Amino acid sequence: MEHLLRYEYRSHVRELDTLLWKAVSASARGYVALTPELREQLTSRALPTPDAAAGAGAFRAGAPQPSAAEITDCLARHRNHVPSAARELGLRSRYALYRLMRKHGVRTP
Repeated sequence: MEHLLRYEYRSHVRELDTLLWKAVSASARGYVALTPELREQLTSRALPTPDAAAGAGAFRAGAPQPSAAEITDCLARHRNHVPSAARELGLRSRYALYRLMRKHGVRTP
């Protein structure tokens, strides 16, 4: 269960469904086992532990969060298109940028 929770899913429910089916098909005796192949796949894209993530910042691992001025400049370059600005800033999603905008008081017209 811990491996499934720490895995960085890219296609959401479908990827979890696939991983669970792999685990079920490789398991025996009425319980789901973590096979070496599945463990390797799950650890290849594992998220950092909560202790490591706390020190690295919630938005980009190992990088400082963008400042209000950086966010404003990036949004201006992208004509307030939040998804494009989020990609340029290296954020995981536009929602991460929305959270930073709310934190810094940055608004789009």
